Amino acid sequence: MNTQQLYRGVTEIDDALIEEALESPHQKRRRIRPFAMGAACLALISGVFFALRGGPAADPLPSSGEIAVMPRWEDMPLYRQYGQIDWAGADYYAACPVDAGAVGALLGGGTATGHDVYEDRDYSTPCAVYALSGISPAAAVAVQYEGHDGFYTCRAENYSSGTLGELIDDLGLEQHLTFGLVYYDGAYQDPGRALSYRLPDPAAAWDLLLGDRALKNEGSGHYTASLMGFSVSVEVLGIHNLSLSVNGEGYLQTNLISTGASYHIGEEKVRAFLDYVFTHGEVVEWPQIAGGGSGEPEPVPETEQGASAPSRPPAAPE
Repeated sequence: MNTQQLYRGVTEIDDALIEEALESPHQKRRRIRPFAMGAACLALISGVFFALRGGPAADPLPSSGEIAVMPRWEDMPLYRQYGQIDWAGADYYAACPVDAGAVGALLGGGTATGHDVYEDRDYSTPCAVYALSGISPAAAVAVQYEGHDGFYTCRAENYSSGTLGELIDDLGLEQHLTFGLVYYDGAYQDPGRALSYRLPDPAAAWDLLLGDRALKNEGSGHYTASLMGFSVSVEVLGIHNLSLSVNGEGYLQTNLISTGASYHIGEEKVRAFLDYVFTHGEVVEWPQIAGGGSGEPEPVPETEQGASAPSRPPAAPE
């Protein structure tokens, strides 16, 4: 496992932040609920982060010799204090602040609860529940806590899609999904290929991966090791650097939802996706981190990877 994969596995830091971090001298299948794992999880992540970089942090993270401390109730932001939302008989959890422009119609009232682990005390407060633009309330809503300004995205605890089309519609992926780098996890068994690629027009892969809306969600039973996939984000849902990938069994799989989802697109489409990336993608070369690193990764010609340089389509207009 290399530095880049480890970053992706233990954090939700998006590609841009990873690349920015590499300038300094110094496949998450399940989301980690806020504070659910407590100080132990934070300590593990910070320890790995420092061990890999070998230098001081740009952000005020604890050093590898320190144990991260869970913040006290009064030090947490409002949506972390009242992180559990009960509305219409379903459980939601607060994920992130959201701009008022993404908030739709009022849906009703709910109850937000939280627990102070230091005082062993439960809290609750009423909240107003709103729709989010382009997103089904079955998947996520926005809340406004009573007596407070601002809105917060809350994702459904146990949301699952029946079909690929439902996933696309319920999460508003046509409107909100953004693509990051493509990672080829088969690179270690295929030494003539690079690990990471950047597509000039990632949306061109949409039909290959997401074109068959009728595909049934087969859950996590076929969610196996990724062969190749995008790092994807849905900003309005507080989702960053998760995975939309294909595996060797012919499945499209994603951890965009907490229950995991897999759809059988067939080995032919998996192969077509790989070929598209190999043909049109710009190879991203990652510098070595040990000893301080060497800056932001830059695209390099395919010829430096041992293959002929393919023709590439022009980049999508801004």
